[in-house]
Amino acid sequence: MVDERTRELLKIINEKCSFGGYQVIALDELIEEFPARYCADKDLVRQMINYLSADGYISVRYDRDGDFCLALTPKGRFTTENFVAVKNNKKFRITDLLVYFFQFLVVFSAVFLALFAFKLVGGF
Repeated sequence: MVDERTRELLKIINEKCSFGGYQVIALDELIEEFPARYCADKDLVRQMINYLSADGYISVRYDRDGDFCLALTPKGRFTTENFVAVKNNKKFRITDLLVYFFQFLVVFSAVFLALFAFKLVGGF
């Protein structure tokens, strides 16, 4: 399972290696692209790259003094695309529920009005 910071790094690597091949990326480039709210430093990014490599999300050819030769594996690309799709679906979940809410209100008011009309006629 990938946490939020590591997912963000995976997204950055996906953007850098967009053609599907290996790409040489400097550690400073990754830190610059990383959002400021995560306070990423060199050690943290190295640990995340090691984790992603060990779990098969990325393939690391070499690491020379902060220059990484990286490529995304199919597992890493699938995780990145799946994360983007889930993030886009979250925006529409509440609006999808509004249809059911309005349907409930219509049925509830129809039953209430029917009972009120039945009471006026003298059914109770």
